[in-house]
Amino acid sequence: MPGNPFEHPGEWLRGSLHTHTTQSDGAVSPEENLAWHAGHGYDFVGITDHDRVTMAEAPEGLVLLPGAELSLRSDADCGSFHLVSVGLPPDFDPPMPGSTGHQEGIDLVRSVGALCFVAHPHWSEMSTRALEGLSGFLGVEVFNHGCDRENRSGLAETYWDRLLLEGKRVYGFATDDSHWRIPDHGGGWIVARSEERTPEGVLSAIHDGRFYASSGPSIEDIRLDGNRLYVRCSPVRSIYWMEGARGWSAHADEGQFLTEAEFEINPRRYFRVTVADVHGRCAWSNPFFVE
Repeated sequence: MPGNPFEHPGEWLRGSLHTHTTQSDGAVSPEENLAWHAGHGYDFVGITDHDRVTMAEAPEGLVLLPGAELSLRSDADCGSFHLVSVGLPPDFDPPMPGSTGHQEGIDLVRSVGALCFVAHPHWSEMSTRALEGLSGFLGVEVFNHGCDRENRSGLAETYWDRLLLEGKRVYGFATDDSHWRIPDHGGGWIVARSEERTPEGVLSAIHDGRFYASSGPSIEDIRLDGNRLYVRCSPVRSIYWMEGARGWSAHADEGQFLTEAEFEINPRRYFRVTVADVHGRCAWSNPFFVE
């Protein structure tokens, strides 16, 4: 990450990066999808219908990031490989589902100036081997609300940490993957530090890792002074710093809440912060790397 996003100029914008409409297998129209997000405090939305780019007129104040969820070729290391892509040009022609290899699909997205990350690795029954040799993808869905509601396969912290421990500098995304047939919307998002309320500004923030992921709480500040780590957040039950299985935590007493914590840390390669509220909802910072 090029610097601490909590020290970067700009404003915090909340966004949904993985949602579907009737243009693929969603139950609401593109216009209904965007209207719901505009009415529930979102600042940007990536409509990511399966293997197609869906365009629509966004309500005033809502930034639309044209995108698609590409269905790449499956193999022995993954039951399915879905690549969420945002910032695609409206005339982007997605490959036929299952016709394109993993690196080929990533390279295709990057060749048109768009960004991509790996969808629901747990739900896809993916091994970390499927990701180890790949380059150019920004990260993985650390939390997919739709998969979590469907069958508890939405959390992927283990995948993320394994990649980080192996030296990959990848970000963690929280998404809805909403299809609107069950209550699978409004449960996973990112909050990005953007200098502009424009597609270019939001995409730049995502590219640089200037965001955190959430299924409920907010992270308000992370500061590092030497080996002293300071975290401030919305009221939560627990605050953690971690590097794989290493790290430490602070916990509120029964019936109480935490809004800040300080730790003395000694990471070897990276550290990241997670906060968890009384309902089990979390927010995840992106990793801070030890140079």
